[in-house]
Amino acid sequence: MRRGLRSMADAFEALAKQYPDDDETQIFSAIYPGLHPAAGRLRPSPGRCRAATILEAQFPKHRDHPGVAHYLIHAYD
Repeated sequence: MRRGLRSMADAFEALAKQYPDDDETQIFSAIYPGLHPAAGRLRPSPGRCRAATILEAQFPKHRDHPGVAHYLIHAYD
């Protein structure tokens, strides 16, 4: 992962830990780890698996949220 994306991922992860009850913070914390490409595309990357785990927990609460379903689909790409 490029340094800028890594910094964003680390910052959102820290915010998600600081505000565990803030759903939007949790959703945004899932975006950046999911941007790491899967090695060889045969197995999901740890970042994408982490993103999917976060978003799967948010989806039942926010079925109408435009980002949750969209980012979840990409986590499984």
